[in-house]
Amino acid sequence: MAARRAATGGCTASSTSTTATSSTARAWSAASCPSAASSTGKTARTVYCSMAATFIIVLRHSILRDAYIGHGPRKLFSSNKISERARHELLLRSDDQERTLGSGQALVDTLFPYSPKDEANMDDMLTWMTADANSDYIDHRRDTSCPMLDRMAKEINNSPAVVAHRNSPAVLALQARFNAIVGVKFQWDTCLECLMIARCNNLPLPDGTTEELFHALINEVQTRTRMKLSYQNGAYAKLDMQHMWRDILKRVDAVILDPSSALKLSITMGHDSTLMPMMAVAMGPTWDGHWTTYAGMLVIEVYRDADMDRRHGDAYAVRLIYNGKPLQLPFCNDELCPWSTFNASLSWARATRQCKLPTKASTRLDTNVSTHQPSAAWFLLPVGALLAVVGTLATRQSPYRRETDPLLG
Repeated sequence: MAARRAATGGCTASSTSTTATSSTARAWSAASCPSAASSTGKTARTVYCSMAATFIIVLRHSILRDAYIGHGPRKLFSSNKISERARHELLLRSDDQERTLGSGQALVDTLFPYSPKDEANMDDMLTWMTADANSDYIDHRRDTSCPMLDRMAKEINNSPAVVAHRNSPAVLALQARFNAIVGVKFQWDTCLECLMIARCNNLPLPDGTTEELFHALINEVQTRTRMKLSYQNGAYAKLDMQHMWRDILKRVDAVILDPSSALKLSITMGHDSTLMPMMAVAMGPTWDGHWTTYAGMLVIEVYRDADMDRRHGDAYAVRLIYNGKPLQLPFCNDELCPWSTFNASLSWARATRQCKLPTKASTRLDTNVSTHQPSAAWFLLPVGALLAVVGTLATRQSPYRRETDPLLG
């Protein structure tokens, strides 16, 4: 199927800078060069920011357009004309479900508005990367390529902490209360989806479902999910999204190696089951476990110190933004995280994904690493952005060239 553009997942954005003071005296100034993707307004020092690339995991459209397209040192693209960008600068990725494909089309149409002229030049077409549902890590619910995930899920479900919570008087009472309302034994795995679809589309809830009960049910689903994704230092969440994190690290590697040929913007259209484990990994013990919103967006911005050799890893820093709010990663001293620290903390993602069933019971993935924060003052030039998107269904139809590649993230 021919078309001018495509949707991709996992993007790292590099259009804003954040400031943090490290224990070794390097001053990070993140909010002093705010981008449209960030909602912060604090300032710490004047720094020069210039955008070179962005990787983003996203659900919201206009935020990205305002942050990364236009004139200025913090923009990724000076024009929203698809014909004016180099073919290697943009990666679009999603799974093969129609709703994520439709959401991706809506997102790209917002960033690069469609023009009939785009169809006249085959070079202006974008390639939309998808993968076989049975091996696509974007949505593990259909991925049968990693049997270890099922093994770990069963282990977590039978762990003493989870069993104790599941059988606690408060949870059993809540379950019995809603069972009486719906008249059947409901499933916790689908409870939130049913409730939220009804609420967000102004559909009636089952008779007797009070506001207090509604929130109690949602909180219980979030608690169970948080326990699963946080179990044993986030072992399940790490294995689930290991491929995604490895792709992100490799894309930053490419920016450092040769920014002129590297991606500027990488977009991954995913689901709540994509963003939730990524948030669990990134935030670790500080993650609140709240369910991701519709059109939720995780952006990973990459910056470069203008005064340092661009080939040096210490010249780079990253910042994560979730739904417009910069995140304070637990292994970094501030919102703007040195690339060396970020890379070391996620180094486990570069290893081979352990999907084969082990001979011993332990499935823990320990990633305890020392995180050294470099020193000195920074003048930051954004160099990349990764974008991951949990999409909502788009109804507009537009032509796209679709390709499948099980190896491309």
